[in-house]
Amino acid sequence: MGAQPETAPAVVCRGAGIWKVEDVQVDTNLQPREVLVEVTASGLCHTDLLFASMASAEMGSILGHEGAGRVRAVGLQVQDLSPGDVVLLSFASCTACQPCTTGHPAFCDNFNTINFAMRRLPDMTTPFSTIGQPSVPLGGQYFGQSSFARLAVVNMTSVVKVSGLLSPEELPKFAALGCGFQTGAGAIVNIAKAVPQDTVAVYGCGGVGLAAIMAAKAIGCRQIIAIDRVPARLDMAKTVGATHTVVSSEDVVQDVKKITGGNGTTISLDCVGRLSVIEQALAGTARTGALVLIGAAPPTDVLQLPASAFMMSGKRILGCSEGDSTPSTVTGEVNAAFYVLLTIAGQPKDILQAVEDMETGAVVKPVIQW
Repeated sequence: MGAQPETAPAVVCRGAGIWKVEDVQVDTNLQPREVLVEVTASGLCHTDLLFASMASAEMGSILGHEGAGRVRAVGLQVQDLSPGDVVLLSFASCTACQPCTTGHPAFCDNFNTINFAMRRLPDMTTPFSTIGQPSVPLGGQYFGQSSFARLAVVNMTSVVKVSGLLSPEELPKFAALGCGFQTGAGAIVNIAKAVPQDTVAVYGCGGVGLAAIMAAKAIGCRQIIAIDRVPARLDMAKTVGATHTVVSSEDVVQDVKKITGGNGTTISLDCVGRLSVIEQALAGTARTGALVLIGAAPPTDVLQLPASAFMMSGKRILGCSEGDSTPSTVTGEVNAAFYVLLTIAGQPKDILQAVEDMETGAVVKPVIQW
């Protein structure tokens, strides 16, 4: 006889931008490659807001992909985790495709299906459902985790053991390491492959952008320009390593070129996902420089650029998924204690305020604490 479903509170997306705190039913009969995690905290990311903006009112979904907590139970094929382990949660991957087997799981051939289908694979079930009769399925396993719930049934490839590195009490401060930090830092280290001679412009100083600035500072990049519309974020950027700050405006390209002696930056990072910002970032990139696209743009947005501009300038546009990071490497980022300055913890009932604070820039990294 299988385990009985359990009831747990969750933040459920009930349509475009509609969030509700509800008790839901959790199927704790784990499949072989699943882990049951009691979630302590989960960061709110702009990708959550993008997916929420496209959500259908016909079926509720549980989002959240920067989770942290403790293992309650493991499936039969899970070998390196045990009940009681302290864990961070990241993205999921298939482990079998060419990118996965060559050290690039963030570019997994099956990334979209595994992380965004909102279903278990291959049977397309979901571990979440409503309470009552009839019980209605709720979308789950977003990024392999759906950690906007007190209990999460997680793909084992999303789970990173941090027992001995972090205490349970520290988890709310470090929840964002599983996505935001590794994406920003990885964009600098793994995608752009920055060196001290580089000049860097970061467009958008939320959690990802600030992590990129920290990484560029650690490498010793000679100029690090932070660009944002919110002065408080620019102040934070200065604190964590920016050498220059620029308030977003139509003149931002001229400002960047003035700072860099007319050249533009050798590395530009778009952490916004808006076409107008991407165009500015490309224009502000130096000849033979690289523009790294990090921000989650709506899938309907199409970037139109003259092909000749690349042939004569040598500029490159690079895609960035999760900073080309491997989730297990997040343990090496735990020492980035300064990142905790970016987090503000709140209760699930405060989700609407957290969303508003993130959209207005009042808070860099809201974290839901269970």
